[in-house]
Amino acid sequence: MAIAEGLGLVRPAALWRGSCVTAIAFCLLAGCSKESTEPGEIETVDVAPARTSMLTTIYDDVAPQRHESFAGVLPQGFPADLPLYDPSNLTDFGDIDTGGKYVVMFSPDTAAMVRDRMAGELRRSGWALIRGDSEQGSYRRGSRRVTLVIREAQPGTEIRVEY
Repeated sequence: MAIAEGLGLVRPAALWRGSCVTAIAFCLLAGCSKESTEPGEIETVDVAPARTSMLTTIYDDVAPQRHESFAGVLPQGFPADLPLYDPSNLTDFGDIDTGGKYVVMFSPDTAAMVRDRMAGELRRSGWALIRGDSEQGSYRRGSRRVTLVIREAQPGTEIRVEY
C-alpha cells in the first residue's frame, strides 16, 4: 500500500469524496431537466373506438389470417345437403320452441353478398324458394323445409338457418 501511495496510485480521501459529490450532483441535475412534465400535463392521444373482436380477426393487423371455408362443428342432424356459406364460422345452435333446430353462423361478407350467394347455392343444391324477402327466405326440398335469416352484424353478417 505504501508503494502505491508513493507512486500516486491511491487518491487521498478528500479527492475521492469530492468526485463522489460531483457525480451525485450531476445525476440530480440531469434528472431535473426542463423536459419533465408536471403532474396534470400528461400527454394524451385520441384513439378510434375499438373494433369489435366479436367473432373474427379479419380486421386484426397482428393476427395471422387463415382462409377457411367453414369453422365450427355442426350439430347432429344438420341437413347434409344444405350448403354452408363460405367463409363463415358457426357461432350458436340450439332448439326452437316449435320443435325444430337452428344454427347461427357469422361471415365477414356483407349481407347483400351473403343473400345473393346463398340463394344461388340453395337453388343449385335442389332447394326451392317458397317465400322470401331481403331478410328472410323459406326453402323446401322434398318434404323438408328450412328458413334462412340474414342480418347485418357489423362488421359482417349473421346467418341463421332454421331446420
